[in-house]
Amino acid sequence: MKGPNRMTPRQLTETEESQSFEHQLEMIEAIVADLESGSLSLDDMLNRYEAGMRLIAACQQRLNDAELKVTEIAEVTASTSMKAHDRGTGNDA
Repeated sequence: MKGPNRMTPRQLTETEESQSFEHQLEMIEAIVADLESGSLSLDDMLNRYEAGMRLIAACQQRLNDAELKVTEIAEVTASTSMKAHDRGTGNDA
């Protein structure tokens, strides 16, 4: 399915960082639907596949970054909590 709002792999590279994670997932789902439709030429299928793989990599990187941020927040929270507990019990950290 090719239309005026379909993006080439190169265009996806330029805009993928500015798109929300959810929007990137929607784009991946649209690509999968296009590939499953069987109505694309081989060249179009390869282009859509490449675009999808690029989006998947971008989503994976965002998930990795989010996981790292959650881990950092948990560590800071645990450290702050321990310091507050130590102050309350008179123990020095």
